[in-house]
Amino acid sequence: MKVPKKQHEGGTTSATLDDLQDDAAVAAEFRYHATKWIAETGHVSSTEDAAMHPSYQRIIGLGSSALPFIFAELSASPRRWFWALRSITGENPASPELAGNVRKIAEAWLEWGKAHGWAR
Repeated sequence: MKVPKKQHEGGTTSATLDDLQDDAAVAAEFRYHATKWIAETGHVSSTEDAAMHPSYQRIIGLGSSALPFIFAELSASPRRWFWALRSITGENPASPELAGNVRKIAEAWLEWGKAHGWAR
């Protein structure tokens, strides 16, 4: 499943109270699970083990709603968000030559996120 570009009607967003409450709930859930995942896997060397953590899996389960938060985190500190980004978007903008270069992979993902309206 490929995630479409984020849509804005006429360049503005008109959110209902329910939309704002949903956004706040997603933000709170993302922050809770991201904080827990970082705290509990910061010492883990295996990307696969870190990605299998229940909180990381919950973030993936948030789907495209998590993308703005993941990109904000990635912009602030390049961590192992790439697995989640690939899972949610079905994309991988990082070329194979970048393997192991977390900063360059983060840059590729941030460019992709900006081009698709998910990152600032």
